[in-house]
Amino acid sequence: MDRLVVLFLCKGNYFRSRFAEILFNHHAVLQGLPAAAFSRGLDFSGNNIGPVSMYVPIALKARNINYDQYRKPTRLSEPDLKRANVVIVTHAAQQLPIMNERYPHGYSDKYVCWEVADVNFTREDVAAAAQDQNRLDQYEKEALAVLEKIESHVLALILRLQEIFSDQSDISGSELVGLLSELAA
Repeated sequence: MDRLVVLFLCKGNYFRSRFAEILFNHHAVLQGLPAAAFSRGLDFSGNNIGPVSMYVPIALKARNINYDQYRKPTRLSEPDLKRANVVIVTHAAQQLPIMNERYPHGYSDKYVCWEVADVNFTREDVAAAAQDQNRLDQYEKEALAVLEKIESHVLALILRLQEIFSDQSDISGSELVGLLSELAA
């Protein structure tokens, strides 16, 4: 494998998967890993405004990552699954049933499953709390905690990939998924 392609998957390609993609690509470049990530979503709700959650730039800035190439969320397609060597399912309990229904043949051997649930509030909740700074602070705290979990998983993934690539120069996609599955906590 010349270059590892990682697909981060979440529900709307707006929050968790987008942060994971940007963070992974940042660290892969810093570490000189032959890897790149992209992200997609399974279902889009009308709750998402703009190209990315307002908490993603806040979290990136806190980590001194300058990024301004935000695009619109993108829905998962079968060519995306074919392109990826590894598919990180950010919330397996939520997303695997949908994945198994829509793509029942040939991709489950690429899945590495995480359990990072989405936030428990909507855009409407944030709008309704516009005059309640305590509630807004609580929403931000919750969102940033989710992104910290994503960061923890991404950094563990980067470290594991460094080990794998330093030990084995030629590895198949299925072997790689097997080695990465231990990170699926």
